[in-house]
Amino acid sequence: MDGQRWLEQISYYDDVGQFERLLQVSCWVVTAPVARAVTVLERCRPADEPYLFAHPLARHAADYR
Repeated sequence: MDGQRWLEQISYYDDVGQFERLLQVSCWVVTAPVARAVTVLERCRPADEPYLFAHPLARHAADYR
């Protein structure tokens, strides 16, 4: 795994008003409601990669915590 690209994919969709995110982080995939997904991101985020939460989708998800 390339440590510089630990976040392989991040996306979201609206399903009848329920925001969800499909996270493919390192070698595992988690589908969760936004609040839990953001928690997963925070737990997995390397301290030296703060740019994640500058991503528009990450900011969007943070609004629904």
